[in-house]
Amino acid sequence: MTIEKVANPHRNSDKQPEKIWANIQMDELRRTECLCLNCERTREDSHYTSCPIAKTLYTMAIKNDMAMAITRCGATNELGNLLYVPRKKTGETPASHGIRSNPFGILSETFKVVAGK
Repeated sequence: MTIEKVANPHRNSDKQPEKIWANIQMDELRRTECLCLNCERTREDSHYTSCPIAKTLYTMAIKNDMAMAITRCGATNELGNLLYVPRKKTGETPASHGIRSNPFGILSETFKVVAGK
């Protein structure tokens, strides 16, 4: 595991730290394996844009300059249906769908999410 202090790539105010702790090895793995980053509901060009859980995690990640990898998703809608929709296998990575490298590894990627409730 490679943990080191790195420049904060998303710093946009003096209130945010110049450097943050990061696990460099996990960053790429996060982009390819995180369920949120690989869910059809989080694609910008998809009609699946309603995941209130992703929106909440994204907000928390942005606020705290964090990146997360979600490895389990049991989020459901009001009817009890699971929200996760596996991304179609196209050989494309999440980064090729307009997702910026950012906190939520998950959720600081560009998510167009609408709260469902």
